[in-house]
Amino acid sequence: MVTVKATEMKNKLGHYLQVALVEPVVVEKTKQRVAVLMSIKEYERLTRHRGCLLGGKSEGRRGGEVFERS
Repeated sequence: MVTVKATEMKNKLGHYLQVALVEPVVVEKTKQRVAVLMSIKEYERLTRHRGCLLGGKSEGRRGGEVFERS
């Protein structure tokens, strides 16, 4: 797993998109881990069973607001 500062991620996004195809990239902002960039294949693998357990729908948060994804 690679860790990168948010500013470096912004400046070298193309590079880290390529890295994320091979391994997750953790993004830090003000010394706190705030996000993970991963391949869509890995994301789908991780969320596949979650959708089955929730009847094909899952909940998430956007800006403090709860929303439903289907």
